[in-house]
Amino acid sequence: LVVRVERSVGRDLRAGLFSPVLERTGLLDGLVVLGGDDFRALLLVLRAGRVVIFASGMGNPYFSTDTAAALRACEISADVFIKGTKVDGVFTGDPMKDASATRYDSLTYMDVLIQGLKVMDSTAVSLCMDNKLPIVVFNFTRPGELKRLILGEPVGTLVSEG
Repeated sequence: LVVRVERSVGRDLRAGLFSPVLERTGLLDGLVVLGGDDFRALLLVLRAGRVVIFASGMGNPYFSTDTAAALRACEISADVFIKGTKVDGVFTGDPMKDASATRYDSLTYMDVLIQGLKVMDSTAVSLCMDNKLPIVVFNFTRPGELKRLILGEPVGTLVSEG
């Protein structure tokens, strides 16, 4: 399992400030948080069957944290790219600013790219599309949401081939 969280959440994870949320997910035991530059350690942890959260970028100009996480997810042949955000998935508009914005249950990669939906940058979406890596966008700040997602319950928005 690979979880990608927003930059601000990633900083909090690395600093240990997000532990109360992780404790509420019931997944704190056995959870490992690594920076994007520690690829050897990541592979060792994955081989040991541990849960891994990508919580940083690559440190390269022109590569967003989303693109870095998508690249890493493709490199390790992840089953799914999970993006934790502050909202419940992908919406027709910004739900923080537009009360009429509605959430999509599912979308294709092309829907995201053509409609210019602000789920993540187009390079990250294209990388996932080219590698047939489904994306799930969900609210990481809601207690129990990550656990529900892992248990297969419908959470957030699925972006896939369709």
